[in-house]
Amino acid sequence: VKQIPVIFDEIFVGLYRCGTESVRDLLGVDPDIACYGKLLTGGQVPLGVTLATEEIFECFLDNNQDGKGKQRALLHGHSYTAYPLGCSAANFAFEKYNALLKREFGKAKWKANYNSTSSGKLVHCFDWYWDEGSVRQISQYGSVESAVALGTVLSVELAVAAGEAAGYTNTAGTERLIRSLARKGVYCRPLGNVLYFMCSPFTPKEECDGLLEKLHEVMNLT
Repeated sequence: VKQIPVIFDEIFVGLYRCGTESVRDLLGVDPDIACYGKLLTGGQVPLGVTLATEEIFECFLDNNQDGKGKQRALLHGHSYTAYPLGCSAANFAFEKYNALLKREFGKAKWKANYNSTSSGKLVHCFDWYWDEGSVRQISQYGSVESAVALGTVLSVELAVAAGEAAGYTNTAGTERLIRSLARKGVYCRPLGNVLYFMCSPFTPKEECDGLLEKLHEVMNLT
């Protein structure tokens, strides 16, 4: 055992962004350190939180028992950690997330989302937002390399011309689509030749269906 700490940066992917409360539910691994933000407050105000195991925490605990005092402490604090307004927003956000899960999982059609795992039950919302059949159709366009939906995120990777490299610098295809989608009132995040669409955990599926319909319209024109 090399005892290398495992760190999960869940600022973006945590709290049901990718369909589960934490990616630990997908990977089956418990991190030593995990970081959260963004959906922590529902995106309303800035707030960050870092979680750690007891073993990691004690490494930086300034209890002065060894005479080193602050030499052992991690003298770093975030500007937006533990301030009353942010904490209040986070409490409200968690109340809403829990209410959403309780309401939806109480419906018969969501019962299948309780999948058995080695650690118990995996609670997820993979299929609450993006229609699987529609995403599959998008992936079959000749201009698309792949289309993946996970939780509240939909990514569409555009195919690149022969001899060109995919990546952040290849934006020709995405720029055309972005302009066309914007004219339809749809705004997405491009990263090179990949388009990202994100909704809120509280977005009705009907809105996602409408977005996919507009994406189909644009793809048919390109």
